[in-house]
Amino acid sequence: IGWVEPGGGNVISGNAQHGIVNAGGTGTEIMNNRIGLGADGESNVGNGFNGVLVASGSNVTIGTTEDEAPGNVIHDNGAGGIVFGVLSSNNLVEGNEIRNNRGPGILVQSGLIGGEIFAASQNNAFFENLIYGNTGPSIDLAGGGDDSDPEDADGGANRLQNRPTITSANVNNGVVTFNALLEMEPVEKSIRIDFYQSVICPDGPDVEARRFVGARVLSGVASSLEIQQDFPYNPAFGNAFTATLSIGIPGTGTNTSELSACVSGQAPPIP
Repeated sequence: IGWVEPGGGNVISGNAQHGIVNAGGTGTEIMNNRIGLGADGESNVGNGFNGVLVASGSNVTIGTTEDEAPGNVIHDNGAGGIVFGVLSSNNLVEGNEIRNNRGPGILVQSGLIGGEIFAASQNNAFFENLIYGNTGPSIDLAGGGDDSDPEDADGGANRLQNRPTITSANVNNGVVTFNALLEMEPVEKSIRIDFYQSVICPDGPDVEARRFVGARVLSGVASSLEIQQDFPYNPAFGNAFTATLSIGIPGTGTNTSELSACVSGQAPPIP
């Protein structure tokens, strides 16, 4: 749905229900579309419900980070920007702008019976998306995800992947230095931390990701890890920082967390 060439995308807007529904499809690619936005790129022509609903199916790719193939703009829809139903799994969302929807930016659903999770969408990876201005969390793992637990042993939506903890963000001479703590399952895995920037930290929990700062990729078995990483810093985009943690376990898939708690950039400590 959509294509990589300039003008190759679609305007999918103004529908009474969802913009796009994937029901059972495998390997669907959705890129370079305006979903809830007018053909002029400015008008609000939102769909009635979600911008994209992956009700069931797997290996759906929404957006891309390749320079010649832009992601989607998902804007002004009546519910969530992108929603993964409990019968979907192993999906990728990258390089999209998800903004001003009347629900979460990205929602990963789970099903409950008697307070117990009986089904959940898992193995969904989210990289380099700009998510802001939505009503609700930028990324919402239904049924939890707000608190990190030692060795991340729980299940549920995206296995309730632990969020990273940014312990400090020091800004100096055009560079931001992040220090972060990761709590993870103690198995062999790939680890990716995506850092984002926004204007200010909100009073509430609805953290935003208005600019992608950079990513750190590593691997290992450790259940607890402290990292430090430098990236170029542009103060014009604000002084608030957040991050996601994505864990890939061989033979299963990659799960991305909700956004971490927001941290304001500070001048580095005086030696």
